[in-house]
Amino acid sequence: MSKVNVVNVSVMDKEADFTSPFKLEITFDCIEYISQDLEWKLIYVGSAEAPDYDQVLDSVLVGPIEPGKHMFIFEANAPNPDIIPQDDIIGVTVLLLTCSFGKHEFVRIGYYVNNEYADQNYVENPPPVVDIYKLKRSIMVEAPRVTRFKINWDQTSQNDENVYDEDQIMEDNIEPHQETESFIIKEDSSEDEDEAESEEEDDESEHSVIDLENEESISEYEENINELKQKNSSPIEEPSSKKIKIKDSIPENIKYDNLPD
Repeated sequence: MSKVNVVNVSVMDKEADFTSPFKLEITFDCIEYISQDLEWKLIYVGSAEAPDYDQVLDSVLVGPIEPGKHMFIFEANAPNPDIIPQDDIIGVTVLLLTCSFGKHEFVRIGYYVNNEYADQNYVENPPPVVDIYKLKRSIMVEAPRVTRFKINWDQTSQNDENVYDEDQIMEDNIEPHQETESFIIKEDSSEDEDEAESEEEDDESEHSVIDLENEESISEYEENINELKQKNSSPIEEPSSKKIKIKDSIPENIKYDNLPD
């Protein structure tokens, strides 16, 4: 049983300039006291072709943590475009929010991100080199994806590396909250569907030509991203984690429309 459950993430400024920073409001529930830090990372997938282009936009440490609901704001700079292949700057990619305990990742939340020119003239006559200052970024908060990993909370060591076991990965479908553009994690019994998805492989999935209106196209792209994250390669340009403070524990008697009771 997980000692920490992410119950809500609100993505602020879901539509912004490509160069604008990311800002997320994260709410999580801790069922018992945790003396060690939780490490949160925001990762930008630079290309579906190779994990070497992944960028850790920022990394923060939160802890120690008292039992109860807690909330904090996670801010991170935009990705470095010089590291992203030119052909992959425009189009759809993925933004990942992860949390680890003792270097063991136990939750991963992914959002599709679409980058495109807002000016129709640039769309019809794109410059040979992408002008990032003309790009608009749209985070698709309506379709987040949560993956949870089972870890041993009592014996997790800071020196151990995270090891993925396909039998221990649980993926949930999530529903967005219409007012806050957030999501609620819920239990789902569609294990057969997840297993069927994991068995399908399509190496021809293209990062920049995903059809957002076509479910098969989205599924192919998602499989490609899932395959990359299972390789457990360390993203480049990873900043050192900084320690931040969370807000005081949220009183249990306060009711929230977008949090489970």
